[in-house]
Amino acid sequence: MILLCVGNLNPFNRLVRTLDMWANTNPNVDIFAQIGQTDFTPENFPTIKDFTSDKARSDTFAKASLLVCDLSIDLLLLATKSSLPVLALPRLSIFGEENGVAQSNLAEHLLSDDFIHVARDETELKTMLSAPRKSYASVARQTATSLKTNLMQTIREAG
Repeated sequence: MILLCVGNLNPFNRLVRTLDMWANTNPNVDIFAQIGQTDFTPENFPTIKDFTSDKARSDTFAKASLLVCDLSIDLLLLATKSSLPVLALPRLSIFGEENGVAQSNLAEHLLSDDFIHVARDETELKTMLSAPRKSYASVARQTATSLKTNLMQTIREAG
């Protein structure tokens, strides 16, 4: 299952809309989304605004084989805990999507990461979603601890 998460603080219509368009042409792919304050409602997969509990979130992450999200550090840390590969689309200030850490700066540091694959735009995200899942298999060989250590090192470098 592909899990889409955007957090619950700020909407991320661009990401949700992009995944919904991709899902429309890939109807056999199981997708579930946590869309927070996003005001766009997808037509091609089920959504919730927020997880009802930490357990519900953990259970959903455990079922997922891929996380699609922004570059929220909270979401990336949750993915490392589950050794869950990530496809990310950074929020951009030009669209009024960013709040806090500049995700575009972090994205530049993560472009060579094996665990987090960063799309530069919506078209690239759709292409990455269509790639065979085996291209993300290297994550399964890494431990959650090493993933978290690598992520934290990259965040410090981007800082």
